[in-house]
Amino acid sequence: MSAFKDEHGWHLETATDSTILLIFDFAVSLRRGDGLLIRIEEPLVLRTPGCSDVLIDPEGDVNALAPLLRLIRDELTGGLARSDGVLELTFSSGDSITVDSCSA
Repeated sequence: MSAFKDEHGWHLETATDSTILLIFDFAVSLRRGDGLLIRIEEPLVLRTPGCSDVLIDPEGDVNALAPLLRLIRDELTGGLARSDGVLELTFSSGDSITVDSCSA
């Protein structure tokens, strides 16, 4: 597990470890098989190919977190913490998560 920085921000090195742990506790945490843990405490957008974008607030209605369950056996294939504060995560299924820096 490693990362590198360029003019766009910090890039997460890709791996083929499936997301093996998904935690909901007033935040959304994803733990990859190699131990990498990503914790999201702000509202996020889940994008799924062929479906509408879903805005999810980790501190909101617990039932609204259900669409994230599809990520449990997915592979996190990329991540970028952009220099403008936006976090982008991509998965092998084509799904993605975006967290806006101004979502608070």
